[in-house]
Amino acid sequence: MLLELYAAHLEGRQFHQTRLGVASGVPQTTALRLTRKFLDTGICGSRRDPTDKRLLLIELSDSAAARMSDYLQLGAGIEALLS
Repeated sequence: MLLELYAAHLEGRQFHQTRLGVASGVPQTTALRLTRKFLDTGICGSRRDPTDKRLLLIELSDSAAARMSDYLQLGAGIEALLS
């Protein structure tokens, strides 16, 4: 889910909460539980969809996106060392 949110952040997109579980391949109940944890810890932010107030849009916070970037760069560096 975090990778999906990170990719969306880079593209300037947000995810509908229900679509996030589908896109990341996890069961809907798991996606809802994790999304709530992400929101509670500040990893993500949310707002109502302006065109459909029933839907919640989820986006990665800037600080979480920076940490994801660091993590992925570190992983790429380790992979380069092992090659």
